[in-house]
Amino acid sequence: MSPRKTVFGLWFLMVLSCWWAPAVLAASFTDTASLDAALKDAGNVDGVLQLTPPGANLVLTGPVGGSTDGLSLDGQAGMVLGNNTFRLMDMGATGLGGVANIEMSNGRTTGNGGALLAGGLSAGIVNSAFRGNQAANGGGVYLSGNFNGGIRTNIHFDRNTAAGGNGGGVYVGGSFSGGIRGLNGDAHFDSNTASGQGGGMYVAGAFSGDVSANYFADNKAGNHGGGLYVGGDFTGSLADYAFFIRNSAGYQTGVGDGGGLYVNGRLIASSGAAVQGAVVQNNTAARSGGGAYVGGGIVGDLIDAQFVSNSAQNAGGGGLYVGTGGVSGRIVNGNFTANAAGGDGGGIYLDNGGSVGGGIVGTAFARNSALQGDGGAVYAGSVRSGIANVDFSENVAGLRGGGVYLGADGLNGGLVDSRFFSNQAGADGGGLYAGGDIAGGISGTEFTGNSARGGGGALFAAGALSDMDRVNFLNNRALVGSGGAVNATALGNVSNTLFSGNQAGGDGGAVAVNSVDTTIKNGFFLNNYAEGKGGVFYIGTGGGSVSLTADADQRTSFLANADGTKLALNNSFYIDGGHVDLDMGRGAGSIFLYDPLTIANGSISTVTHDDGGDGGYVYWGGVNTVAGAGTAATVRFARGHVQFRPDYVLRAVDGAMMKVVLGGAVGSENLAMDLHDRDPGLAIIDFTRAGAGSSLTLGSNLVVVAPRSLLPQVGKYLLVAGGTAAIPDQAGLDRVNGSITESHEYKARFLREGDNIYLIMVYTPTIGGTVTQNTQRTLPTLECFLQRTHTGQDILSGDAFDRLKADLGSVPPEAVLTLGWVSLDTHRRVVEQARRMSWADSRTAGPAPAEDHGLRLWGGYLGSFGQSAEARRGYAGYDADSNGFVLGLDWTLGSNWSVGAYGGYTHTDTSFRGINADAESSSGHFGVFSRYAVPQGPRFTLDGAYSRHGNTLRRNPAGLGRSESAFAHHISSVGLEAAYDLTFLGRGRIAPAASVRHIWLRQPGVTEHGGPFDTRTEGRHTRFFTSMLGASVDYRFRLTESAHLTPTLELGWRHDYGGRRLRSVASFTEGRMDGGVCPSFRVHSRPRENDALIVRTGLEFGRALPGGRDWGLRLSYMREERRRSSDDVMWAALRVTF
Repeated sequence: MSPRKTVFGLWFLMVLSCWWAPAVLAASFTDTASLDAALKDAGNVDGVLQLTPPGANLVLTGPVGGSTDGLSLDGQAGMVLGNNTFRLMDMGATGLGGVANIEMSNGRTTGNGGALLAGGLSAGIVNSAFRGNQAANGGGVYLSGNFNGGIRTNIHFDRNTAAGGNGGGVYVGGSFSGGIRGLNGDAHFDSNTASGQGGGMYVAGAFSGDVSANYFADNKAGNHGGGLYVGGDFTGSLADYAFFIRNSAGYQTGVGDGGGLYVNGRLIASSGAAVQGAVVQNNTAARSGGGAYVGGGIVGDLIDAQFVSNSAQNAGGGGLYVGTGGVSGRIVNGNFTANAAGGDGGGIYLDNGGSVGGGIVGTAFARNSALQGDGGAVYAGSVRSGIANVDFSENVAGLRGGGVYLGADGLNGGLVDSRFFSNQAGADGGGLYAGGDIAGGISGTEFTGNSARGGGGALFAAGALSDMDRVNFLNNRALVGSGGAVNATALGNVSNTLFSGNQAGGDGGAVAVNSVDTTIKNGFFLNNYAEGKGGVFYIGTGGGSVSLTADADQRTSFLANADGTKLALNNSFYIDGGHVDLDMGRGAGSIFLYDPLTIANGSISTVTHDDGGDGGYVYWGGVNTVAGAGTAATVRFARGHVQFRPDYVLRAVDGAMMKVVLGGAVGSENLAMDLHDRDPGLAIIDFTRAGAGSSLTLGSNLVVVAPRSLLPQVGKYLLVAGGTAAIPDQAGLDRVNGSITESHEYKARFLREGDNIYLIMVYTPTIGGTVTQNTQRTLPTLECFLQRTHTGQDILSGDAFDRLKADLGSVPPEAVLTLGWVSLDTHRRVVEQARRMSWADSRTAGPAPAEDHGLRLWGGYLGSFGQSAEARRGYAGYDADSNGFVLGLDWTLGSNWSVGAYGGYTHTDTSFRGINADAESSSGHFGVFSRYAVPQGPRFTLDGAYSRHGNTLRRNPAGLGRSESAFAHHISSVGLEAAYDLTFLGRGRIAPAASVRHIWLRQPGVTEHGGPFDTRTEGRHTRFFTSMLGASVDYRFRLTESAHLTPTLELGWRHDYGGRRLRSVASFTEGRMDGGVCPSFRVHSRPRENDALIVRTGLEFGRALPGGRDWGLRLSYMREERRRSSDDVMWAALRVTF
C-alpha cells in the first residue's frame, strides 16, 4: 500500500471517528479466523473492528459472520476478498454501525448479499468499494431493514449483480436516510445489474437526503429503476453533479420504467429545489420515464436540470415522467434535448392531467420526439403560471403538439419572450397544442417554420386564445387542416404582430377561428395562403367583431395573401356563416387592405369605415365578394378617407343581399375616393348578381372630394353596376352632386344611366379664377412619393409623368422588404472577405515549418463561388462572384525569425435574385507580420492588416426606376497564431494550431434613393473577436531528386464573439391623399451563427533550383460551413524562395 493511500485512509478514519462517536476500537483482525471470531464476540457490541496492518489485502478462506450488534468495520484502506464461491460476511438480521475505508469484492451466493448481509446500518458507508459481487438480491450489500447515515465520499459499487431479484449494488429492505453525497463526483454506482428492480440501488421504502456529486452509470434493471429505485417518497434533492448516465430499465421484462431513476412515490424538496443541477443523460426505459420516473409527482422546483438523449421506448416521458400531482413548482433554466418517447411527451410527461404549477422559465427543449403520441417536448394537463423565455426547437410529435401539448386546462399566465422553431406535429398544433384556453396573453414570442398535418401549424387552441402583442408567425404550415399559423375556437386582440408566409391546406392561411372579438392594431399580414377559404383569416359560424386599427404613423397591412376559393385573385378575410362586424380604420393610423374579403354561406355581417376624426385612412383593393343565397352584408363608408386601389371591386354573387352606404350623418367628414390608374369600365360596386333587398344608400350629408390621386384623369368611371339593386335615381344624385367639391383642376359629378351610376371627371383649367396648368402644381402626394419638393423647379415632363404613373401602379410587396436586405448582405460579405484577406498565411503557398530561407516572394489568385443566402432566416437570395490577387514577401532575420508584408486587391460582383439589384465591391488590403518558428517545434505568427472596401449598389426593384449609391467600409485587424510542427514518416508534417483575431469595422450610414423607395442603412462602428482551433497535415511525395508533390488537409473550428448584428431600414413611400407622413418598413439582419467548420485542401507542386533556391505552385480549396450558410473559396498561389 502506498504512503499516499495510507494517509488518505487515516484521514477518513478521523472522519469516521466523528461519524461513529462514541464507538471505540473493539478488536483488530488479520485473517479469516480473527475476523470471524470478532464478529461473534459479544464483548465487541457497538465497537469498531479494524483490519491490520493498514492497507492489507485479506483473502478469505471461507465465509465469516456473527450476531454481535452495532459493529462497525474499518478496513484502513485495505481489502477483504473472496474467490466467487461464498458470501463474504453474514450478519443475519443483526444491524451494523457503519462501514469505512474497505473494499469487499468477489463474493458470490445464491442467497442475498454477495459481499455483506445484515439487518441494517446506523452510520452509513464511507470511502469504500464493493466490486464484482453476486447474489439473488443485493449483489453487493443486502440490508433487510433500514439504511441510516447515508453513503459518503469515494464510494464504488461496481459490476455487482442481483441475479434473482432487486438491487444490483445495494438492497435496502426498509428506508434509506442520509443521502448519497460524493466529493468531486467520487461516489459511483457503475455497471451493476439487477434482474428485478434497482440496477444500481434498491430502496423498498422511503429515501431521504440529497443526491449529489455522484454517478449512476451503465447500470441496468430487468424491471424498474435502471440506476436507482425508491419504493416510497424521495425527500431531498437531486443536486449539483448528480449524474445518471447510460442506465437502462426493463431489459428483462420489456415493461420497466425509469431508466436512470425510479421513484414510486413523490419527489419532495426538503429545502431549495427538488432537482438542482442534476444531469440525466443517455438512459433508456422499456416503458415510461427514459431518464427518470416519479410516480407521485414533484413537490418543488426543477432548476438547471439536464435531461439529454434519454428514451422511453413504449410509453411516455422520454426524459422525465411525472405521475399524479404534476410539478408543484417551476421548471427553470433547464435543458431537455434529444429525448424520445414511444408514447406521449418526448421531453417531459405529466400524467393524469398533471400541471406545472410554477410555470416554465428560461429552459430549452430541442430535438425531442414523441413519434407515436402527443407533445414532442412537453405533455401536461396545464401550465398554470406561464411560459417565459423558453426555446422549443425541432421537436416532433406523431399526433398533437409538436413542441407542447396541454390538456383541457390549457395555459395560464401567458406565453412571453419565447421561441418555437421548426417543430412538427402529425395532427394539430405544430408548435403548441392546448386542449383548453390559452390565457394571460402571448407577447414577444416567435413561431417560425413549424408545421402540423392537421390544424394550427404554429398554435392550436381548442378553447379561446387571449391577446397577442409583438408576436411573429413566419412560414408555418397546416398541411391538411386549417390555420396555417393559428387555429382557435375564439381569438382575442392582436397588436404589433407579423404573419408572413404561413400556409394552410384547409381554411385560414394565417388564422382559422370559429368566433372573434378582436381588435387588430399595427398588424402586418404578408404572403399567407390557404388552399381553402381565407388567405389570412377564416371566421366560422361563431361570428363576432373585428376592428382594424393602427396607431399614429403606423399601419395595419394585408399584402399578397391568397386562398383557393377562386372568388377573388387574393383574399384576406373569409366570413363563413357567422355574423361578423368588421370595423376598418378606427384610429390615427392607416389600414392597407390590398387583399379583398369574402362574406359567404348565410353570414349576416357589416363592414364599416368610420375613423371618427382620428386621421386614419383606408387603402383597399381586390375583388371583395358577398356570396351565397341567404347571405346579407352591409358595407358602410361613413366618413374619412378611402383610397380604392385600381383593382378594387365590391360585388354580390349567387343572389346574396348586399347593402352599401356611402357617407354618414350630418357633420361627418369628407369621403374621399381615389380612382388613380383605374379601368373606367370596372365597377367599384357591382350589384349585377345581387339578390333581392340589395341597395345603395347615399348618406344625408355625403361630401365627396374629387380624386386627389397622383395623376387623376379626365373620364367617365363606372361607380355602380346596378342590376336589381335599389339605387338612387338621378334626382337623388343631383342632391349630392351639389356636395361634391372641386379638387386641384378637376370637378366630379354622379350620373345615372339605366341601372348604372357613373362618376364623371371634368378638367377645368381655373382655380379661383386664375388660369393655371396641371403640371405647375406641387401635389402633396408627389412630394410624398419622391421624398423631396419640386417647388420652384421644372416639374416632370409629360413622358416622365407617364413613366412614373406606370411605375407606381402596382408595387410588389416583396420588393419593399428585400431592398434593405441588399445592403445587409453587402455588409456581411464585406466583413467575411476582409476577415479572410487579413489572415496572412491564407495567401501564402504553404509557410515553411521553420525560418531557414532567405527571401521568399509569393503571390496568388483567389476566386469565391457558391455563396448561399440564409433564406430560412429571411434574407434575399443572391449569387456572388469574387476575383482578386495578393502579393507578398518575407525575409529571414535570424535562424528562427522572419518578417513580411503583403497587399492585394479583390473585386466582387453580386446579383440579388428577383429584385433587379446588384452590388460591386472593390477592396484593397495591406498587412505586415512577424513569425518565430523552430523546426519540429513551436511556431508563432503576429500580424496586422487594414482593408478598404469601396461599394457601389445599383437597384431597379420591380422596374420602378434605377438608383445608385456608393459607400465604403474600413476594416482593421490584429491577430496571433500559435502552432506546433511535428513530423511523421520522414516527410510528413502535422501542425495543431490555435489563433485569435481582433477586428475593427467602421460601417458608414448610407441612404439610397430610387423611385418611390428610400433605403437607409444605419452606420455602426463595431469590433469583435474571432478564434480558430484546428490542425493541418501534409506529406511531401518526392517525384524526382528535385521535384515534389505535397497534398495538404486542414480542419478547423471557428468561433466569433460579438459584431453579429447589422441593421437596415427600408422605407416604402406610398402616396397619401392628405399628404401625411409616408409609411415605412424596418428590416433587421438576423444574427449569423457564431460557429463554423472550416475544411481546406491543397496540392503543391514544387521544384528545387540551383543555388539553394526553389519554387512552388499551390492550388487550394476552402469551405466554411455554418448551420444555415456556407462559403467556398479557391486559391492559386506561386512562391519563390531565394
